[in-house]
Amino acid sequence: MSNKNKQSRQRLSRGWKSTVKALCIVMPGLLVNTPTVFADGTEILEPTSEVLADGTRFIGAGVGLSLGQPGDIEITIPAGASVEQVLIYWDGADRNFGESAPVIGVTEDTIQVDGNDVVGKFIGGRTFNPATQLFTFRADITSLGLVSPGANLLSVEGLDFGTESVETGAGVLVIVDEGMSSPLALFDGNDYAYHACTEDGNCSVTVLRTFAFPASDSARDGDLTMFFTSVAGEASGGDLRPSLVEIAVDGEPPIEIVNQLNSVDGEEWDTVNVQFEVPAGAERVDVQAFSEDPELTGDDPASFKWLTAALSVSDRPGGEGCTPGYWKQEHHFADWTAPYAPDDLFATYFEDAFADRTLLEVLKKGGGGLDALGRHTVAALLNSASGEVSYDLTPQEVIDAFNAVYPGSKGDYESLKNEFEEFNEQGCPLNNSDGSNNGDSSSNAPTVTFTTEATIPPVSMDNQTGGGGMFGAWEILALLAIGWRARRRTVRHS
Repeated sequence: MSNKNKQSRQRLSRGWKSTVKALCIVMPGLLVNTPTVFADGTEILEPTSEVLADGTRFIGAGVGLSLGQPGDIEITIPAGASVEQVLIYWDGADRNFGESAPVIGVTEDTIQVDGNDVVGKFIGGRTFNPATQLFTFRADITSLGLVSPGANLLSVEGLDFGTESVETGAGVLVIVDEGMSSPLALFDGNDYAYHACTEDGNCSVTVLRTFAFPASDSARDGDLTMFFTSVAGEASGGDLRPSLVEIAVDGEPPIEIVNQLNSVDGEEWDTVNVQFEVPAGAERVDVQAFSEDPELTGDDPASFKWLTAALSVSDRPGGEGCTPGYWKQEHHFADWTAPYAPDDLFATYFEDAFADRTLLEVLKKGGGGLDALGRHTVAALLNSASGEVSYDLTPQEVIDAFNAVYPGSKGDYESLKNEFEEFNEQGCPLNNSDGSNNGDSSSNAPTVTFTTEATIPPVSMDNQTGGGGMFGAWEILALLAIGWRARRRTVRHS
């Protein structure tokens, strides 16, 4: 490992402190003091120039194309979510581009996505060796309507970067709305790293990226999506080559994703989706990728390109609910959320437990057993569908739970009724014209004030080009990364 790389790793190990500043995005995407560069990010990931839609989080998927085209990107969008924006990235290299430095002259490229011509903007690349040229492009394909809730398959072809080119792959980054607005921020570009690179002072290590956001009194969920290319495959030497990605929250020892960039989406493309807890009080997250051999395997560390880092910070749903007594009142019908309406048949959404009864009629049923379960099921459905109620379940979870116990025993009905009842009586945040929650009984929890969108004050952003720190202020309690092994590493000083 070069001395420069060692020094960068030491900075990370020692509480993510550095005398060199790191570029910071102030969420939900407010960018200031960004210098002019060749594109969105050449040899660095920069705050994206794309105007991002509002939404809850990013979902990413990709496909490696180095062995042939077309290739299919498979991406699943949760039922009930709405697709707000779809960005597509593609990447490659030409190993015989000539003696000139073409980065400045490249502006766009055209590929085909499901038979549609898509023109992308050049957002990063570099020239070195001196003839090898790297290319990364981005386009907004939202208007094509190719991605919707459920399973999606996008066919990609038409990548061609020259006479001795490698078309590494493509990926889509989707902003979805799942009923709440969250801070969203995106770095993109082309940051190349190889531990033995000596072409310039930046190519042996990536630039640390930092997301900053206001603290919250409650824990939140962080979702991070990254694209990497050129890590493993025939074009990269065949076998697995070591790599390391570190994610740190508020200066805590970072989580490590070790040797997991291995063409998981097909040769030469990796999509990294990481979910973790953002503790109360957290204000920043740092991330950096390394070309090194953390487990000392003796293998040559990977040379790779880092294309995206997309982060969302979402409030956790739950803690609120309105009772059947609230939802059955005519002056509260305006609070019902489409597609659900008082005159809809119960059987439209659930197993037909109440023949020819509407949702409102089931809400009004008295008694215990199945009738009690029915009215709390309808209340749970309406709570889960409301954008103004922070409920613990989604509409599909409510539907699946009822259908799982019906037909069943009285004990099954009572058990599920109790669960729904507990959620429904947590406290109703909706405005009641009569000042009450109209609950089933006087034991209903008090009304809780609820704000669906928090005001996020702007914070200044410094642009920085060293191995500084990207994420900080969160303690990460859980890491789920598409079957990846992650470990919290011991702090190292060498």
